[in-house]
Amino acid sequence: MGEVATLTNQVDELFREVWRVANTCQPELVVSMEDDVVLVEGKFVVWDGQGPLDGYSVFIGFFSDFPSTSPRVYETEGRIPRDLDRHVFPSDGACCLTVWEGWLAEVQEPTVEAFFRGPLHDFFFSQTYFDTNGEWPFGERSHGITGVVEAFSEILGVEQDRQVVIAYLRLMCRQHLGGHAICPCGSSKRLRDCHRGEVEVLRGRISRDMARRMLRQVETRNRSKKNL
Repeated sequence: MGEVATLTNQVDELFREVWRVANTCQPELVVSMEDDVVLVEGKFVVWDGQGPLDGYSVFIGFFSDFPSTSPRVYETEGRIPRDLDRHVFPSDGACCLTVWEGWLAEVQEPTVEAFFRGPLHDFFFSQTYFDTNGEWPFGERSHGITGVVEAFSEILGVEQDRQVVIAYLRLMCRQHLGGHAICPCGSSKRLRDCHRGEVEVLRGRISRDMARRMLRQVETRNRSKKNL
């Protein structure tokens, strides 16, 4: 009973927060709840420096453990092709907004409002910009594991190499950071004689739990790629 009550309270709180943000930022959206999922439907308005720019019909599902799990976002009028080159998964039409663990590691407070004003708005703004100009306003990442490595390497400030990213994340997952460890940069030097200062700064900025999530993302995607 305690777990059910806790989940109910969590979903209720999430519903109130999504409703508040939608009512404030996107009043043409309707917020409802089904089981333990908060649903958002209607017109999502895209803005630029001059004011409202465009609007998309959307369907969004927020799961009860937000922000641990990324919301599922769909564009429902078929304006955006179901194509990976347009950052939409062909299999189910879900929008690929960002590398979620990367956003969580970068943003100070991963709130509903930060999601609305950040990844969600940037995705649809980018689609409108691409349709008009033929290019992506914020650049473009590669698909699959390559894009994940690109995102994580930028956050860590290291070379865009999967093995280097994994080495840094494994070190950041440790409870204690010993100077005798081999530096993850690939120099074969001891950490104390190489990048210990940089790793300490990263450990202060990115929690061990987040480093573990990022590591699982890289390792799982790599195993999936090998199994194709």
